[in-house]
Amino acid sequence: MRIRSGAAALLFALLFAYALTTSPVAAATPPVAIVAEYEGIIHPIAVEFIDEVITRADTRGAAVTVIVLRTPGGLLESTRAIVSRMLVAHAPVVVFVGPAGGRAASAGFLITLAADVAIMAPGTHIGAAHPVSAGGETAPSDAMTKKVASDAAAYARTLAETRGRNAALAAEAVTESRSFTAHEALAANPRLIDMVAPDVSDLLRQLDGRTVTRFDGSNVILHTTGIAIERVEMTRRQQFLSAIADPQIAYLLLTLGTLGLVVELWNPGSVLPGVSRWALTFGGELNKPSTVFGQRGEFFGAFDTSYRSEFSSSPSASRYMVVDGYGLVNLRAGYRWSDGWSVFLWSRNLLDKQYYELLSAQPGNSGLIVGLPGDPRTVGVTLRMALGK
Repeated sequence: MRIRSGAAALLFALLFAYALTTSPVAAATPPVAIVAEYEGIIHPIAVEFIDEVITRADTRGAAVTVIVLRTPGGLLESTRAIVSRMLVAHAPVVVFVGPAGGRAASAGFLITLAADVAIMAPGTHIGAAHPVSAGGETAPSDAMTKKVASDAAAYARTLAETRGRNAALAAEAVTESRSFTAHEALAANPRLIDMVAPDVSDLLRQLDGRTVTRFDGSNVILHTTGIAIERVEMTRRQQFLSAIADPQIAYLLLTLGTLGLVVELWNPGSVLPGVSRWALTFGGELNKPSTVFGQRGEFFGAFDTSYRSEFSSSPSASRYMVVDGYGLVNLRAGYRWSDGWSVFLWSRNLLDKQYYELLSAQPGNSGLIVGLPGDPRTVGVTLRMALGK
């Protein structure tokens, strides 16, 4: 009886252990697809965001990373950084140009070429990847134009050849600025993209069971039926920086800043109280080596002078709040020993110029204006020891 009871207990323990190592644990970690959407110029903020997306996918052990891309292009260096990050991602990276009406032009075309799986929605287009300058023009000389275009074309061919895509059409997108619709890209021989899908859900359905060849030559079979979707969005900081990095917004901000400088120069203090139209400073020092009390050193004499033009102490255009321009002269003379000691006589506001640093209108309707006078002529003697000599 005891033997049978012990055998039953052992059998129960084995069955319990087997149950713990099968379906419940597997069900606790379902496959996940990381999906992120990026729309805008390709610049360092885009690099940061896409790097975070791929890192999230690597950390979560995602089965696939889907980047929904819509871009008119961007910086080539940022494009290279994004492509480099995609090529070393643990999970296959899918670039989906969509939804309908979107595009992945210029830099976006290169990113699409670099994807493990390139997919476009109906009504989208890719291409037009000829390099241009930051201002939208081509390079300033024919030689430089050919050099930059040749480099970009070789980069496009490398990505296309490694991914088994049409390298000739990829190069033409750079050298001849060719663009391709979703149908044209899919019908090309070899293809420029892998499939056409209207949305992410249909995309994942078509990917199920597909064998993907990674950049290192390894093969991965995708299992996307019933896969959980985890979406990643840009932070508010990234959204803000991405918005002001847009060339149109950046140009507008630059124009407003230039306009503000012009207004302030012509009407000092009208926008920024206390700002002069002109502020100048000049100074100099004379030295004569000598020996005093058996210690080598030098006699020195120095001066500095400064001038600022009139300015307003108030944002209003009141002429009673305008501070007259003034100039100041400072002087010092003494002896400086080589061991770090020095003694000198100095004077600030040597010419005893009377001036106001600020005018302030008092609250209410009294009309009282209070001025903060500048320091009068000040004379003194300083004994100084410079440490570390």
